[in-house]
Amino acid sequence: MFDDYDRPIVKDLGSLIGTQVKYGNDGEGWRRDFAWIVGGSKVPKRITPIVIYVNDKLSRLKFSAGTERTTETHTPGRGPIFLRKKLGEGGFGVVTHFWNVSTAEEYALKQPSKRALIEKEFDARSWKREASIMGRIDHEHIVRLLRAEEEPFPKLYLEYLPGGSLLDQEHMSTGECIQVLRQLLLALAYLHRLEPPIVHRDIKPENILVESRYAGNIVVKFGDFGISRERRESGNWKTICGTWRYAAPEILESRELRNSKERSRKYYTTAVDIWSLGVVMFRLLRGLPEYKPKYDLQGAKWGKMILTKLKHDLEERPSELLQFLSTKMLVMAPGARDPTTLPRVLNGEDLGV
Repeated sequence: MFDDYDRPIVKDLGSLIGTQVKYGNDGEGWRRDFAWIVGGSKVPKRITPIVIYVNDKLSRLKFSAGTERTTETHTPGRGPIFLRKKLGEGGFGVVTHFWNVSTAEEYALKQPSKRALIEKEFDARSWKREASIMGRIDHEHIVRLLRAEEEPFPKLYLEYLPGGSLLDQEHMSTGECIQVLRQLLLALAYLHRLEPPIVHRDIKPENILVESRYAGNIVVKFGDFGISRERRESGNWKTICGTWRYAAPEILESRELRNSKERSRKYYTTAVDIWSLGVVMFRLLRGLPEYKPKYDLQGAKWGKMILTKLKHDLEERPSELLQFLSTKMLVMAPGARDPTTLPRVLNGEDLGV
């Protein structure tokens, strides 16, 4: 039997005790008047065995990995069945892929980790703020928020991207890097021109997700807006946060002041995102200098190390793309990271391609 998309399915046509289809160790649940996709989609293709459990009065079916009969008494359940796969977990949050066995619809669910829930180590206000910010965003190169729930604990239902993150990609060509840069600069231009503007503050390879990559073409999107913020009426941002390896010099300098117990703290602008994306691109193209723990306490020195290597690489192997990073993105002075050039970059004018 096949569904409307010509995918092979198993279907219960109203049997008394129902049917169960298990995909490996996942998908448990008896259902009546229900359909299970068992082929024609990437998810069931990668899972074995697929076992069909049927009423013991039925003859044994011959289906790929096998079937089993049951003599158990039970009442078929209701509602959809999802296959689940953990995509990633941090100290306070976990992201899981959900795939509907009947429709092949899928999404990524972000929620507090089990430990965070047990120990109540999550800030419901922060989750609500992230949902609110993502609810304002509608851009082809930013992961979409499908819906959000607050009770009994925060849940963000997000668009699922099957290609993993930039960190998972190998042997990226210069052409692919240019595509990534164009797409993400367009996304940043969109975020920074909203009213009020949104700053991401944690741009790194792990937070750049891949929708597709095939035959020299790649499509990416920004994800994880957990520490992003809207600009307040009082002015720019000053919270010290992010991943230090990709953080802008002005944030690292403020961190140094905080560590020295000085009360003064520098404000920063959306230019911090331009720097962070520049570091990501430099890593993809030529690699970063070795990051040493001592840089944690040395303010902007890490940024200067990046610029030293960038200058050396430009002298050794000149590149219009590296030159663009050097003059428009990886610049110590925030005001010199000129966002007005971004649309021309997207058209290839500054890159010479």
